[in-house]
Formats: sequence, structure tokens, C-alpha cells
Amino acid sequence: MNIRVLTILFLVFISCKNVTEKENKQQKVVVDLTELEKKYSDLKTYFGEENIQIDYYGDSFNNIRITHIPTGKIKLGEKHNTQIENAVQALEKLKLELVSKSKLEIKSDSVIVEFLENPINLQEFKTTKGQSLSSVTNGLEYHFRPKIKDSIYYHYTTFPNDSLWTEISPIDIVVFKYGKNKHSWNDKTEILIEFTVSGNDNDLKKANLVGLTKNELESQFGTEYKVFDNRIVYSNKNKALIIELKNSRVEWFKYIKLSTENIDSTLIEKAIKNVVQQRTELKNKQF
Repeated sequence: MNIRVLTILFLVFISCKNVTEKENKQQKVVVDLTELEKKYSDLKTYFGEENIQIDYYGDSFNNIRITHIPTGKIKLGEKHNTQIENAVQALEKLKLELVSKSKLEIKSDSVIVEFLENPINLQEFKTTKGQSLSSVTNGLEYHFRPKIKDSIYYHYTTFPNDSLWTEISPIDIVVFKYGKNKHSWNDKTEILIEFTVSGNDNDLKKANLVGLTKNELESQFGTEYKVFDNRIVYSNKNKALIIELKNSRVEWFKYIKLSTENIDSTLIEKAIKNVVQQRTELKNKQF
């Protein structure tokens, strides 16, 4: 076999090798992209798409800012050259922080922690009542405020306690609403910020606390609370349950999701002042 033939065979071999390597790289890229897409989808499902806001920025808009709406936590993805890689990076950082913080903040009295996380099924309560007076309101300085521009606070009040409206349910609710459903009654993405209760209503279910004795409260929620005059305050992270007692019974209570975890007497007094005003307005609305 002469040199010319050997050279041709060698060139053919190199060419085939290059083609094979190129095909292998393309296959690897496809596999990697598929895995990233699945990971991205799984992470969005984990958080719930309604609970995260995704913003793109940078010269090529490949950088990602993830906002976790319920907590206001923000994570950035800037390390990679593609949007999906940066989105996965940001979501994984967010998941890691929330899981780690949750483990650190677990308390022995899990009943009050669970209550503070989800004191009322708001959508179920609204469906049961059917209607209420509602209006846009200004969030107070101590209210939790997710960093979302297209948003408002809404105030629900004057829920009927029966179909004839002969009695008004003793509850006021403040929610945070955002996006296309922010003016809709049937808004499953709204976030409960505050509610105040000054009487009994069985539709509140586990939040029907007015009238309970202090001993009954302690039996249900434990004794890990702070005392402010004739009020006791249960708290966990940025959520607080302020309860006013009269003759050792619950006269009214307020649940708040706060902008801070530093719950002191000044903050409590601000919330109390707001309760007095709400109760006065409620009495004026009674038929």
C-alpha cells in the first residue's frame, strides 16, 4: 500500500472521528438540557408557580432574579450563560435557605407553629360567607410586604353571619393581592396579612378563639408566649398572634404577618391601636 493511499485512509479516519465526537457533544448537550428542564420544572412545582416571581436582567437577559412571594426572599442566578441554568441555580439556593431555616426554627410546641403558619383557610371562609364589603387599603408600616410592584392590599369586612344579614361576623381581614387577579374576589394567590376577631363565629373553625379561658389557650397552644399588660403574644418568625384577655378569657385577638421578626412592645402597641379603631368601625356597621 503506497503512501498516497495511507494518507487518504488516515484523513478519512480523522474526519470520521471528528464527526463522531461532534455528534457525541451534541447528544450530551441535548441530554443536559433535558435534565435541566426537568429540574427546573420540579423546582417550580416544589414552590408552586403562584408563589414565585421570575425576573430577567443583564445585557442578554440571562441573569435571573427569583422572588419567593410568601416570604419575600430573593435569590439571584448569575453564574451561567443561559437563563435555565441560572433559574435552576437561583431556585436551588432558595430551596436550600428555606429548608435550612425551617429546621433551625422548629419549636417544640408544633400546634401554635402550625396555627401561625395557617390560622384560617381563607378561600374556604370566603366561599362559606359568600360576600363581604371590600376595598383597597394601605398596608401599615409593620405589615409584611412582598417586593412585587403590581400589587395592593385589600380589606375584607362586614361578612354576613347569616343569609339575611341580621348579624355581622366579627372579623376583619387584610390581604396582599398581586397580578391579574388582584381585584378579583376569587383570588387563590392572595396572601393573608392580618385578621382581627372580636366575637364567636363557627365558620372560623380552629381560629374561633374568642371566649376561651387562658387555661384552655395554654392547653391548646402551650405557654411559650410574651406578656404585655393584659395581652399575651404567641409568635414564630414574622408571624404573631396577639390576644387580649378580660377576666382570664379571650375578648379579642389579632393575627399578623409582619415585616420584621423583632416583635417588641412598640410594635404590639401599634397593632393594638389599629384593633381599637377596627372594633369601633365594626360596631358602627351593626344593624
